[in-house]
Amino acid sequence: VDVRIAAGSVELHAESRDTATVEVTPYDNSDASRDAAAQTRVELSGDTLTIVAPEGSGWLLRRSGRLRVMARVPAGSSGRLRLASADASGHGQWRDVKLNTASGDGYFEEVAGDLTVNTASGDVRAGTIGGRLTVKTASGDVSAAQVSGSVDVTSASGDVQLDEANADVSTKTASGNLRIGATRQGTL
Repeated sequence: VDVRIAAGSVELHAESRDTATVEVTPYDNSDASRDAAAQTRVELSGDTLTIVAPEGSGWLLRRSGRLRVMARVPAGSSGRLRLASADASGHGQWRDVKLNTASGDGYFEEVAGDLTVNTASGDVRAGTIGGRLTVKTASGDVSAAQVSGSVDVTSASGDVQLDEANADVSTKTASGNLRIGATRQGTL
């Protein structure tokens, strides 16, 4: 799943199914949001589902519409999300996820592989991660329930909370708090 939108929300469900469904609606009742919803491109090419909103004029959020995107895809799908100020949530089991956002928050329930996030000020939350967790953020908080692979978090002022880490943990934060509930092996 490849999603590119400027503002609004993205809700993705990875489920036991063979098909994909997508619903794109305006986030609010503005003309810009209604136009953006009508012009959003949804395309399936091979096994890649692409959801791309019109960019507007230079991704200026006041000129771009806000969208509400909901997609249901087969469990084990990969996700690549490029968002400006849209929040993203991923429910069900994902193979791997890459999330780039300026100020939107991200949540993924279960990622069997790696979760990679780059955000300026969005918060990142995750349930179970079977691979690596890599996050770069200026001021967003990061939390995960369980990470089986290594953890690498770089943050200027965000807090980091890991309930359970099962491999190496590297965190760099200038003014954020760090909390690790339990670790089984690796270096901190």
